[in-house]
Amino acid sequence: MMSDADADAYIVQGFRAKSEGAWRWAHDHPVLRFTLPDAGPLKFSAFFTLPEATFRQTGPITLTISINGRHFDDVRCDHAGDYPFLQPVPDQMLHKPGVNLVAMVPDKTATPEKLGFVLVRAGFVE
Repeated sequence: MMSDADADAYIVQGFRAKSEGAWRWAHDHPVLRFTLPDAGPLKFSAFFTLPEATFRQTGPITLTISINGRHFDDVRCDHAGDYPFLQPVPDQMLHKPGVNLVAMVPDKTATPEKLGFVLVRAGFVE
């Protein structure tokens, strides 16, 4: 959860400095860092929200997810509300064991603060 005491350890860039509860605002180029063990097949999991006020400014957005600099998936967000995401990640995209960077970049943000979406949680699961 983005409100966890150690959430900052996972943030590389592009998020508000503090949590607003169990979530955190993502800006125009948010990047997360995960250290993975040498584990079996993994899936990337995220839960994010497009608030109504932000959606009124941006309209539909596409969230491009990259893992370790390689394109992973595009998520089309065509309404305000919640978006769960869960997709298997090809082993060749991951550094196992090691540090992995995940970018979740919206194609549009709301001004003036460049607000993209609200991230509740993200990580890798088996």
